Amino acid sequence: MFAKSKGNPTSQLHRHLQHCANHLRAKAKKERANSMQTQLDFKPNSVDPTSYPALQDGKFDMEAIKESLANWIMMHEKSFSEVEEEGFNLFCRRGMLEWRGVSRTTTRTYCVNVYEAEKKKLKNLLQKVNKNSLTTDC
Repeated sequence: MFAKSKGNPTSQLHRHLQHCANHLRAKAKKERANSMQTQLDFKPNSVDPTSYPALQDGKFDMEAIKESLANWIMMHEKSFSEVEEEGFNLFCRRGMLEWRGVSRTTTRTYCVNVYEAEKKKLKNLLQKVNKNSLTTDC
């Protein structure tokens, strides 16, 4: 039944796990436990921990979404019209049922607000610095 074949060395183990009653019961129990367990919404480590809380309350905040959208547009140099594309809005509605589309003019306004806030932060940071050295590559 489980004779050695010329296939992969793990083929026999794979076939065994597909038919082993103990393994199948343990797998089903684990899947049931995972489906009932509450999952926490942690932000990735690459996000600045001072700007976002580690845990979210799960409430939909359209203003926060618009600000994040503006950050995304500016970070990846997307055009403002991308937020009006049908595919983008379908994608957002799939993940957030409360999603309301955003116009390109609203997106532009939020991008300008984010730009001004970042500019202000940079100004404050540079005022605290005594020396500044600029270099270029030609």
